[in-house]
Amino acid sequence: MDRETSIQQRYLGRKGLVIFLAALTAFPALSTDLYLPALPDITVYFDVPEYQTNLTLLLFFIV
Repeated sequence: MDRETSIQQRYLGRKGLVIFLAALTAFPALSTDLYLPALPDITVYFDVPEYQTNLTLLLFFIV
């Protein structure tokens, strides 16, 4: 690859890195807060036992 065809990578900087890391650490908490109230509806919609929908939450925490 020569210099003319290479793509410039953008540098986030310190402030951008802090914002990116804050968003990255907030994602699990937000997704859990959105998922927990929906568990009963998921159980009814897919017509599965409650323990199976609880296992999906367990797998989320493990992975």
